[in-house]
Amino acid sequence: FSTIGPYLSLLPPSSEQLSGGSATLACLLSGYSPQGAMVSWEVDGAEMKEGVLTTTEEEKGGHYCRSSTLTLSKARWEEGEVYTCWVAQDDTSDSAVFRRSPCSDKSHFRVLESPHMVLVLETVFKISMGVPQGSILGPTLFSVYINDVALAAGDSLIHLYADDTILYTFGPSLDTVLSNLQTSFNAIQHSFRGLQLLLNASKTKCMLFNRSLPAPACPTTGPSVRPTVSLLPPSSEQLSGGSATLACLLSGYSPQGAMVSWEVDGAEVKEGIQTTTEEEKGGRYSRSSTLTLSKARWEEGEVYTCRVAHDDTSDAAAFRKSHLNSISSAVC
Repeated sequence: FSTIGPYLSLLPPSSEQLSGGSATLACLLSGYSPQGAMVSWEVDGAEMKEGVLTTTEEEKGGHYCRSSTLTLSKARWEEGEVYTCWVAQDDTSDSAVFRRSPCSDKSHFRVLESPHMVLVLETVFKISMGVPQGSILGPTLFSVYINDVALAAGDSLIHLYADDTILYTFGPSLDTVLSNLQTSFNAIQHSFRGLQLLLNASKTKCMLFNRSLPAPACPTTGPSVRPTVSLLPPSSEQLSGGSATLACLLSGYSPQGAMVSWEVDGAEVKEGIQTTTEEEKGGRYSRSSTLTLSKARWEEGEVYTCRVAHDDTSDAAAFRKSHLNSISSAVC
């Protein structure tokens, strides 16, 4: 059996947790095979043994997932700078690193991609100025940002709009046209991914202008594969720290474009949600989303639901607080 490395995400503590006097980092592993992935934590290069809680591995469809949290006091959190989640699996290892800025004026996080397909989160300084809504400078800056994408079009012509991209190609035969179009589409998709922009392949349309030939099968990205959805409840350490974080893991799906939403007792929740960008590995995609609530809000609710919309289908994973081990069949 071949080894499939885990999709690895590292989520920093929320502002709600820090205000409650503690800090919990969550390391999420999903989509790997075989089982046996081991997790360890380091703070500034020193291994941490206390405050670590790692779940048992769960299996669905031949792939495994698990999570690990590191809970620290607020004082210990403020002493450290570099927090690392190490994962060892089948003689290989990966790591996800969170670097805490010593500057207190931080406001949001940036997601980067490492050579090992690991999500790396680092702090950036607060934005103190911007572009007013409706200003011509806004689309101008965006145009500058995506301008080099046109270089990837190859033999096709390209028109770039605010939220649409059009490719034009022509040739002496149908096979030539389709081959050129598919090659250009793949190159454009790869170029956008490098800019942290995603093309919604499920909404891509192909139009053929020919008076004599019937409409052909247009270039596609392959059959649709639904995501494996896993819902992880908050740990006892988080609850004792004054907050609760639920994690929803999506893995192994195609094409990209899976959207995540949260509900508490059937009512949609907008605040306290952090969703990562989609990551691609071997033609399949993964992402994760967390919902962070205050301890009081957590105690008010009963049913917590993560809803996933993907390629005209939907799935849901639910966690019922009164039955700590009862998770819906959509969860791995």
